[in-house]
Amino acid sequence: MLNKLKQKTYQFMQGRYGLDTMGNFLLWTDMILILINLFARNLLLELLIWGLVIYTYIRIFSRNYEKRNAENTWFLNHTQGLRDRYRRFSAHARIRKTHHIYTCPGCGQKIKIPKGKGKILITCPKCRIEFTKKS
Repeated sequence: MLNKLKQKTYQFMQGRYGLDTMGNFLLWTDMILILINLFARNLLLELLIWGLVIYTYIRIFSRNYEKRNAENTWFLNHTQGLRDRYRRFSAHARIRKTHHIYTCPGCGQKIKIPKGKGKILITCPKCRIEFTKKS
């Protein structure tokens, strides 16, 4: 039964554009706006939500690859800065779970030190200044 449904869905989606980065963003935006509207109960917001939902599904089920690809490329170009900032923030948050990041007092170089080593003497790899910090 489940395999038949999966096969039918696969056949239906053949030749259609599907989900891309912009579509994923639109779906998440729809979900967030729906949650906000649960509390706000605003007619204008509800109309905006319905418009976004319809536009998102039109994009997903579209057969016009060129137009959808151009929209996605435009979206990627205009959100590059935000996506890079988010990627750096995420990587930094992941690193901070296991390491401390200190700035060299001499040159400003960032130095990554593992946590849990006690008080240690750090030598900057760039300017060779030594300073003591707790890890």
